Amino acid sequence: MHALRFDIRAQGPFACHYQAEFSGLGIHFLWGNSGAGKTTLLHMLAGLTPCKGEIYLQDEPWQTEKLCVPAQQRDISLVFQKDTLFPFLSVCDNLLFGYRNAVQKRFTPEQVIADLDIGPLLHKSVRDLSGGERQRVQLGRALLNQPRWLFLDEAFAALDQQSRQRMFALLRDIVARYQIPVVMISHQWQEVLQLADYVHQVVAGSIHSSAAFAQAIADDKLLPDAQYSVLQFSEVHWDEKLGLFCADAGGQRILLPHMQAGANRVVIQARDVAIALQKPEHTSILNAWPAKVLGLQSVSDHQVNVQLEVAGQYLHSQISRYSCQILNLQKGMQVYALVKGVALLR
Repeated sequence: MHALRFDIRAQGPFACHYQAEFSGLGIHFLWGNSGAGKTTLLHMLAGLTPCKGEIYLQDEPWQTEKLCVPAQQRDISLVFQKDTLFPFLSVCDNLLFGYRNAVQKRFTPEQVIADLDIGPLLHKSVRDLSGGERQRVQLGRALLNQPRWLFLDEAFAALDQQSRQRMFALLRDIVARYQIPVVMISHQWQEVLQLADYVHQVVAGSIHSSAAFAQAIADDKLLPDAQYSVLQFSEVHWDEKLGLFCADAGGQRILLPHMQAGANRVVIQARDVAIALQKPEHTSILNAWPAKVLGLQSVSDHQVNVQLEVAGQYLHSQISRYSCQILNLQKGMQVYALVKGVALLR
């Protein structure tokens, strides 16, 4: 896979210096406050904003002190929040606009049209499309440009919740099927929870820290406002008898009332995790997982964050100090983590 490695800087009113290496797999999120420099970095990498330094796609130089490959030759497709479709062309002609000139045709129009479910839209004018349909067409056009990296600059921000969820499922499927790495900018924490494989925190014109998703969730320094945990799983099936989805996370069964297509994780708010010293026998809470207490941290005068290990993965529970005292929780104790199925975010 094609890793993206860079050490770039720019001077002027907004001085910045970015240095990192993005794995050529999965979805990378640029996360940070407004004005931190996320879009600036994306545009520098795409060749849209001048900068100094070095950018390499694996061993292929895109920029050095003596070389600057033009944006149109960098094998990147960029999808913006703003609609960039050509209003004077049909949906079909918009899709094929870049495909005709692509040198290596790894993805066919038929394949992309089917995967994004835009066949019924082909002969429509783009003026007649809904917001969700426009973004699917923009994503299709980006893929048919045959990129080696896909950049999304708040591409789903203007969509309603239903359309956004559909785009999440489509993007997960595309990344897995086409093996295209993605860099995304978003101010929506929900997008990070559902899509990110890597999180890169951008602060004041630099990449302050980078981590794989599970580590980013567990690291309070990287994401201080995120009281969440993530459990990843490899298998999921519908159990007709139970009327629930059953997922396997390292040998631990997770029961969920519903599941999005292509999902490979559940995200859990710390406040939704209860702790018991014994496995409850008579309760409506179906998820009761054996866990080990790894540590305890004071959140406030009345709240304690308990870090747990479940099936080799980290899980946070935020409980009252009184509950911690009556359970006499100590590091190394074996307990049970209790989570309602409806509390699991997909």
